[in-house]
Amino acid sequence: STGQLVVRMVFLLLAAMMAVATVFDLDVVLGAFAAGMVLRSLMETYTRHQGAPTGEADVGGFAPGNRDLVRDLLGRLDTVGYSLFIPVFFVVSGMGISAGAVTAAPWLLLAAVASMLVIRGGVVWLTETWVHVGPGLTTARERARVGLYAATGLPIIVAVTDVAVGADLLRPDVANVLVAAGAVTVLVFPLVAELLHSPGANAKTPGTAGQDTATH
Repeated sequence: STGQLVVRMVFLLLAAMMAVATVFDLDVVLGAFAAGMVLRSLMETYTRHQGAPTGEADVGGFAPGNRDLVRDLLGRLDTVGYSLFIPVFFVVSGMGISAGAVTAAPWLLLAAVASMLVIRGGVVWLTETWVHVGPGLTTARERARVGLYAATGLPIIVAVTDVAVGADLLRPDVANVLVAAGAVTVLVFPLVAELLHSPGANAKTPGTAGQDTATH
């Protein structure tokens, strides 16, 4: 079908960009990112040529008239990714963690987890507190949940440590601890964020409900 052909073309684009990255002695992760950017540009060009309305955006900034195309492609890519590539990624990541290296430097593990919580999650929490970037984050509990989710960082840690070890910029034992710290953030931070979830957080307060009634 047309959808299957588009998915095949996406994987052809991915393979081509990763091959280009390899030829220029760059990390293949950069090739994958470049493939995503090229795909985004091609989809935007296609929607413009279809004469879709340019006002309201729907999925990822695309016009509502092309929502079916975008959602179908993203759904197919999600199915492939979550059924094959992402599980393989986590299996490989787990194989890269040495229990001996982690137990030999538990302080480094704790320091790495705390650093990600403060540097990544703390920055997001402060931004949402003072700038209010995210819509609807009205309580400190909601902002804390966003900060915890933002503090998770296994994929980028695996990619960066692999490149650093390959370039002899980082010792393998330290890389093992950092990857383990990333795994801890993925395991613990979302659980804590769910514990902070309040079922009535999105409910309107009596004052807000009264204001809405008076307005209407």
